Amino acid sequence: MKGNGDSPSFDDARTLLESGGKHPVFLYIEEKKKGPEWIGWTKVNYAATQREHYQKLLRSHPNTGILLGAPSEDLCTIDCDTDALLDAAAGNYGSIALASVLARCTGS
Repeated sequence: MKGNGDSPSFDDARTLLESGGKHPVFLYIEEKKKGPEWIGWTKVNYAATQREHYQKLLRSHPNTGILLGAPSEDLCTIDCDTDALLDAAAGNYGSIALASVLARCTGS
């Protein structure tokens, strides 16, 4: 994985989360915001995110989120607040290992 400082790049996240033919719905987020605030973000689907204009928006904004649940094939997050929990989760659940990499890179 190519680092972006201490955080994975958008391409890193996309590679990890689209593995196995998955279709996560990435959301662009304005600078200094914790989540998307634009109208319609809850209705975006994967096909819409593949359009050239949307891809430019994703790459031009400093933050990226993912629409969880059904739009992203039931993708969810698990908040591991300790390294021990993170290690246990990564060891017991293969797909959680991907979240482990992202969590460790971002310090979450």
